Amino acid sequence: MKRLWFLALAVSVGLNAAMLYQHFTRPAPMQPRPRGGAFGPGPDAGPPGEPGDSPTSFEHMIERRLHRMTGELGLREDQVRALRAIGTAHIDRLDSLRRESRAARDSMRDLLSGAVIDSVRVREQARRLREVDTRIGVLITDNLIREAAVLDPGQRSHYLEMMRFDRRGRRGHGPR
Repeated sequence: MKRLWFLALAVSVGLNAAMLYQHFTRPAPMQPRPRGGAFGPGPDAGPPGEPGDSPTSFEHMIERRLHRMTGELGLREDQVRALRAIGTAHIDRLDSLRRESRAARDSMRDLLSGAVIDSVRVREQARRLREVDTRIGVLITDNLIREAAVLDPGQRSHYLEMMRFDRRGRRGHGPR
């Protein structure tokens, strides 16, 4: 009888230890991803309600990009000035479009998380979102064309390698 009680006690202690171990080794719950640009708020984040997408953070991003391009492409000073002008010419428009895109995505999320899903409104919102994202893509593509035109043929070849799309269709070296 003592062995049976000892076995029950050992199993109980073992189960409790396993539960404690699970509790303390469980990963923390996922936190929502902060809104903002791909580079986060940065030092010039702008208004507290919209981190990472203020014109000053875009300017900071442009300067970092120019620094990288200068190192990798060997840009001349006149090319740096021209590329800076191209990059800053549409900051306000890009900022406005990105805010519009964010609002459209938030609206889409709200429409899909309601108790009843109105498919007509969801499709209309999806159309609006595609239109905004298309305008962003056109603006960015126009800037890439202007930038490529400033570069010498050898620099342009290396620039296109820098801009190469990976297998998921994103620029750069990996997933965001």
